This record gives sequence, C-alpha cells and structure tokens, in this order.
Amino acid sequence: MSTKKKLLTALSILIVIFIIYKLEKQSIHRPVFNVEYIQHIVESFGILGILVYILINSIRPFLFIPTTIMFISGGVIFGTIRGSIYTLTGLMVASSLSFFLARRFQKPFKKIFGNKYLSKINSLSNDQVIRGLFVMRVSPAFPFDPVSYGSGISHMSYKQFCIGTLLGAFPKVILYTFLGDQINNIFSLQTLIVFVILLILALCPYFFRKKPQAFNK
Repeated sequence: MSTKKKLLTALSILIVIFIIYKLEKQSIHRPVFNVEYIQHIVESFGILGILVYILINSIRPFLFIPTTIMFISGGVIFGTIRGSIYTLTGLMVASSLSFFLARRFQKPFKKIFGNKYLSKINSLSNDQVIRGLFVMRVSPAFPFDPVSYGSGISHMSYKQFCIGTLLGAFPKVILYTFLGDQINNIFSLQTLIVFVILLILALCPYFFRKKPQAFNK
C-alpha cells in the first residue's frame, strides 16, 4: 500500500473514531439513535455536517441504526432532494461494506444470520437475481442489512448486488426522506399518498410469490 493510501486510511479511521467518540460522549448510556439525536449530531459539525451524515449512514449497520431512521433524518436535515442524494450515497457504501464483510467471513455470518435470506437469494437463477433483490430492497418487509449479508454469502456478483440494491432502495429513500421533509405537515394529502405507496411496496413480495413467473420475463 502506498504512503498516500496509508495516510488516507489512517485519516478515515481517525474520523470514524472521532465521530463514534462524540456520539458516545453525548450520552452516559448507549446513544438513542432517533431523528432528533442524529439531527443534533450532524448540525453540530457545521459545514462538515454533510460528510458526517454520509459517514454515519455508511457505518450505520455497525451502530445498529434502523434504515428508516436515517432516511427520515436525511429529509428533516437536508430536505427531500439533497437528503435523498446523501442518504443513497451512504446507503450504498454501508451495503457494500456489509456485502464484502459477509463474503470475506462467510462462516461466522452464516452462524449469526442463518440461511433465511441466503436460501431465498440462492433459489434465484442468475437472470432472476437483480429482480429478486429489487423486490427485497423495495419492500419494507425485508430487513436491509441481513439481506446485504445474505447477498455477500450467496453466488451473487457485486455488480448484481449494486444494481438490485440501487434500484430497490431508490424509491424507498425518496419516499422516506420526503416524509422527513414534511415532518411538520404529516397529515397532508401528499404524505398520506406516500404512506399508501409504502403500503403497496410492502405487498410486493406477496405479488411475486403468487406470480413467480414475473421474475422470468
């Protein structure tokens, strides 16, 4: 590894350690990662808040923060458009980290998470993988991180993983960041429409379960 890469790696590690330290310092006990708490942390960094938000989003699986909390936080802090861009950026980094960790350490991840999502993914043919992952990502019925770990253990390629994750996560990110942006107007017609769309997305797995031939088209 070149000296420049070593310095960048060391700097990245120091930044992560500093953010985790600040998160811990904010609370005597384990931090409660709700929208208000994340907003407070991000805004406390001033102009660096964007990078901090993306970084927190990137290490979110290891802080055990639910994806919906981060999605909504992005909308509250940055608005729908910017929040969606920053959230999706951090989400793809977090997903990639989870994917490669599971691929590198397959045995422990299999023991921890079992074969629940791995068996679903491995049951798909190579032509079905992207559409199958899209359904898992777009529906709130599937937990985000276990699917990433299962994908890393499976036969899926990283390219397929990125395409399926990006396409499936995009609509959810937009919808949830919009809800965050409209947090003070939660009973408006627009937000009610978003809730209806999220409900429809939650039913996607049942649609494909009843019509599996849809994967083969």
